[in-house]
Amino acid sequence: NSLGRANTLRAMGDLQSRLGQVDAAHDLYTQAIALLEKEQDDLGRANALLALGDLQNRWGQINAACDLYTQAIALFEKEQNDLGRANTLKAMGDLQSRLGQIDAAHDLYTQALALFEKEQDNLGLAYAWTELACGWQTSPESTQQARNAAKAAVRYARKTNSPPVLQQVQQKLQAAGLTTD
Repeated sequence: NSLGRANTLRAMGDLQSRLGQVDAAHDLYTQAIALLEKEQDDLGRANALLALGDLQNRWGQINAACDLYTQAIALFEKEQNDLGRANTLKAMGDLQSRLGQIDAAHDLYTQALALFEKEQDNLGLAYAWTELACGWQTSPESTQQARNAAKAAVRYARKTNSPPVLQQVQQKLQAAGLTTD
């Protein structure tokens, strides 16, 4: 069936993306999106758009990534999928942070945090607080906010009960000069 094929194409796109095969991943995601649109599976399409946006973001295609993220958010809103919307807002925040647009990133992370909180997603909360802390750390007047955000990041990372998540959060915070003691 078409939905099964679309899901397989997206999974294959994920694999190709992890392997650094950008063109192959792009083609697979594009095929999946077309099938999902044909089947009117907006939630599946939103997830595929997010994945393609992440690929474009990693490879420096900023405008394309922003456009894909915007499309994904609209579909997640239509489907009332707050977790998908939160993940996409965080991805957009990551992109803005990478571009040095700290205020825009802060706004996006704040929106994502509210949705992660609503969904009780400790993993999303840990990562979003981590990024917010690192962004604030770049601003001398926001040092205390950065420390508070770092503490929240570690608190939520611990709630995931995943040592690799806690380790990743702590390493990122330490690399940004934030201690979590």
